[in-house]
Amino acid sequence: MLARSVPEAHGAGCFGLAFNRAGTALASCGADKTVKLWDAIAEGSAPMATLHGAFEGLNSVAWTQDGRSVVGAESRSALRVWAADTGRLAASLTGHAGRVTGVAASPADAALVASCAADRTIKLWGLDRGFCTRTLMCHSTCNAVAWASGAAGLASAHFDGALRLWDAASGRQVSEVAGLHGGQVCALDVGPSGVMALTAGKDNVVRVVDLRALRVQCTLTSRHFNVGGAWSVVALSADEHHAAAGSADGSVLIWDLTKPGTAPSRLSARQAASPVTALAWSPIGAPIVTGSKAGGVAFWDRAEDD
Repeated sequence: MLARSVPEAHGAGCFGLAFNRAGTALASCGADKTVKLWDAIAEGSAPMATLHGAFEGLNSVAWTQDGRSVVGAESRSALRVWAADTGRLAASLTGHAGRVTGVAASPADAALVASCAADRTIKLWGLDRGFCTRTLMCHSTCNAVAWASGAAGLASAHFDGALRLWDAASGRQVSEVAGLHGGQVCALDVGPSGVMALTAGKDNVVRVVDLRALRVQCTLTSRHFNVGGAWSVVALSADEHHAAAGSADGSVLIWDLTKPGTAPSRLSARQAASPVTALAWSPIGAPIVTGSKAGGVAFWDRAEDD
């Protein structure tokens, strides 16, 4: 059920959503060069704060582990860092040579974030130092990056259809799942356990991957799921029992991973809608939040059977 909606939250498109670890606040970003902070619990259509300072549109956003900073991935080859309490731009991190496509904050270190870009690199940044601490060279453009537990440290999704795992300390690629999708992997999420990954590809397929065994646990499909353009978005629930994916028709499909083979439930406004371009699932269970190519942000409190 749609709990609340802000149709023009980000003008020309909302492309990133992220909850803080407590699930009390949500950050959104978009083509309007802003990050907006929302109260994730209380009702209301106005953001708590709007963060300025980016020179181009923002493609991804993340909260640091301590909730004190918000980091945005900008199309102009940079990351912007804001203080969450004041909304002030605290740092600009430059070094990528192409559009920054994703950013992920370490769940263990408040001063460490990873970013990926169209320049075929993944960079690690020390926010306490204000510069890049390590660059990981990729064989294929990286569309998304996420932190994983164990020796790998990082998981990355690539244009060549592969999922790669990295040792963040050494910068070495330690393993990969090649041919995961029949086309580019355009979405990635790693669950709280750090060992379950969710991916979506241009082949209109969602896969659940065990990062320890490096194997696909299950494949999720639906006649309603179609990737809109170059991007798609996926999210695992906090208990890792459910998987969600945003579709080109503006709906979100939710699969119950405890009941293999069952049809997904569907979140839909049941009216003409813009493709889902951002998706986040609250760490406390609800809400699920979506961002659209038209710039809207919507808060959902439960799934609807279609």
